[in-house]
Amino acid sequence: MLSGVLIAITAGVTFFLIAKLNDNSRAVARNVELAAEINIAQDVRDEFGQYRYWITDLAVSLLRQSEVNANAARERLLRRLDDLAGYRPDVAAALREKIAEFEKAAMHAVELYTDDKRVLGNTVLAQARLHSVTINDRLSTLIDDLHHEVVEGRDRVVADVVQATHIAYLIVAVAIILGMAATLVVLGSILVPLRRIVSAMEGITAGNLNVPIPAAARNEIGTMAHTLRLFRESIVERTRLAEEGDRQRRMIETSIETIPDGFVLYDRVDRLVLCNSKVRDLTPDIADVIVPGVAFVSILRALVDRKIVDLDRQSAEEWIAERLRQHSDPEGFPVYLFNGTWLRISERRTPDGSTVSVLTDITELKQREHELTEKSAALAALSSKLAKYLAPQIYESIFTGQQDVKIVSKRKKLTVCFSDLVGFTEMTDKMESEDLTQLLNYYLTEMSKIAQQYGATIDKYVGDAIIMFFGDPATRGVKEDALACVQMAIAMQERVGELAEEWRHTGILETPLRCRIGIHTGYCTVGNFGSEDRMDYTMVGGTVNLASRLEHEAPPGGVLISFETYAHVKDDMRCEERGHVQIKGIAQPVATYAVVGLKRRARHGRSRLPSG
Repeated sequence: MLSGVLIAITAGVTFFLIAKLNDNSRAVARNVELAAEINIAQDVRDEFGQYRYWITDLAVSLLRQSEVNANAARERLLRRLDDLAGYRPDVAAALREKIAEFEKAAMHAVELYTDDKRVLGNTVLAQARLHSVTINDRLSTLIDDLHHEVVEGRDRVVADVVQATHIAYLIVAVAIILGMAATLVVLGSILVPLRRIVSAMEGITAGNLNVPIPAAARNEIGTMAHTLRLFRESIVERTRLAEEGDRQRRMIETSIETIPDGFVLYDRVDRLVLCNSKVRDLTPDIADVIVPGVAFVSILRALVDRKIVDLDRQSAEEWIAERLRQHSDPEGFPVYLFNGTWLRISERRTPDGSTVSVLTDITELKQREHELTEKSAALAALSSKLAKYLAPQIYESIFTGQQDVKIVSKRKKLTVCFSDLVGFTEMTDKMESEDLTQLLNYYLTEMSKIAQQYGATIDKYVGDAIIMFFGDPATRGVKEDALACVQMAIAMQERVGELAEEWRHTGILETPLRCRIGIHTGYCTVGNFGSEDRMDYTMVGGTVNLASRLEHEAPPGGVLISFETYAHVKDDMRCEERGHVQIKGIAQPVATYAVVGLKRRARHGRSRLPSG
């Protein structure tokens, strides 16, 4: 009777143990389902990494192969999302929406920046990074929750197995009473496989994926062994996919690092998302501040507080406000000086409201600009000095490139003017050299002002004589040139009369100072004459000689012109015919005319020459 009771108790306990094993099998099966969900979620994350990489490459390079790879990656990603929807439809729907936002942002960036590959690459990389963070966070949260359920299920299974083991030990004890045969059967069919399964599960939990798993028999313990084998395979696949995802992330980070300029991405609330090491190299004094999550305004305040940025005569608050305005509404390329380093900042808004900043070191360019400015200033100073040795018209034509500095000449019709002081030689005997020099320089300065006022080209000064011409290098026409020359001569005679009165009243000169002026219009050879080492811009020809002779024939204080000049000015000037004069070197007598004054009052000078 007692034996029957014991057998009944043993059978009941055995049936309880079998039921417990069935529960454990269902728990392990649930863990397998959770592992499948984990694999699918990881597949979605990894497939998104592949898709993000190829659509980024497609957006940047627009290569046909990139388009094929991007489409293939998208199909795989959608299949994985379909798999995930069978377990987590809400998560799958949210991920589809986020991926659609990323596609829209990437394609929008292509439309905006197709012509600027570098800005396009930076923008799409930033979009990929921003969306991948959101998707990875959502998937990581899901995976962590699933892992937590797996660990809880595993712990329950282990606890149940331990409990079952204790019960098994009890059965063994009872079986010993009933007989060694029954005990050996229990030990062989239940305890040993269970201990092997527990040992294998502990090994997998510890990270040993090569631990042996018992063969799958056709019973509950075999089902547990099969489930544990599937769980190990899922962990192996997850590890492989995780390594592949890390490789993709490293590849994107490496791509950003290869950008030669500083690259910074701020989110829509102006907090730093990521940057490359070049940014910290360019601003080492605030490298500790440039970390993910820091606000843009905090970086600006660090620059100001540590006195790194040149405020350019602004207060700290004014500079920060101006920089924030430029950052919120990017336009142009602002340039700032950071501890001796000039940085040009290029900023662009992304479609989702983020901001991409590219920092370019232009210190060397600024130094070259400074050197060029100094050299230009030195050249301007030197050219200003050289200008005093040239007529303004000649100086301008040379320095503007209109005329080459080489020996070359041309035939042009000019109006030539000679002026000379009367009795200058006698003055040199009566005056000290210092006073004479001062008087002559003052006289020549006043005459030169009048010559420049009327547009004359001053050829040279020969003692007290001045040689000038009109019609080169610029001309207003032969008639206008001749008229300007005669008007200039009247103005000069007027100014000489004023100077004579001044010098007589101050006791510098005893006798009034007067000059003679001769003018002739005709063809001359004008240009650069001399050697390759030293040359002079002047004129030669019979016209020059005739003008010089007319100056000698002119009365003191008078202006004597040739018929050729008279023909051009007769409508505007009152002239008196002085007959023909025989001039040395010219076979035929030359008709001459004395200039009396203007027929109408001109803008400059008087209507008549001053009386001698």
